[in-house]
Amino acid sequence: GQADKLFIGEYLTLADFGLYNIAFFLASFPYLMGAMVMGRVLIPVTRQNPPGDSTANFARYRRFRLAALAVLLVMAAWLAFAGPWLIGVMYDPRYQGAAGIVVMIAAVQAPGLVILTCDQVALARGDSRRFFWLTLARGLAVACGIWVGLDLGGLWGALIGLGAANLLTYPVLVWLLRPHGAWDPLADVAAFVAGAVIFVSALWYNAEAVARLAMMQPG
Repeated sequence: GQADKLFIGEYLTLADFGLYNIAFFLASFPYLMGAMVMGRVLIPVTRQNPPGDSTANFARYRRFRLAALAVLLVMAAWLAFAGPWLIGVMYDPRYQGAAGIVVMIAAVQAPGLVILTCDQVALARGDSRRFFWLTLARGLAVACGIWVGLDLGGLWGALIGLGAANLLTYPVLVWLLRPHGAWDPLADVAAFVAGAVIFVSALWYNAEAVARLAMMQPG
């Protein structure tokens, strides 16, 4: 969605919003690539081999999800750690303000990647109603998370709110997946733990770049 652009664009100056867009383009690459691949692969896989039909099907589905999550989390981790270096290589010093934004957006991606790698199971099984409610709940949570985050902590708070919104949507994801035998708490917990490690360690490693987010004041 574009909730982040709507709220953050109103909050930041035009120059800082330009930095945000640069950072978002780089940091969201794992999510965008995952969305493209999962849309083409997950639906055919789960349509032909419904995970709820047999233990073998569920094991195949789990292997596919774990592999996808591993690749996407590694990509997100690389961006969370190397974001400032990447901005320095690609842009001149005027754009260094985007470095901390890259770190934050990449570091909070894990809950979104958990949803991304399994939500379309419902569509594969013809359950568009539950998919609609998940999409609606997630959109509202993201909008509220960014809005509340901006109010409490500025841009830093908004980006935390973005990650928290996806995490808070998880119960709706479980509600969507359980009727189709596709809920895999083991894979989800592993991804959440990996995401927490990435978040804490990347913010520690790039503390200086992240601290500069406080300099981005309302426009």
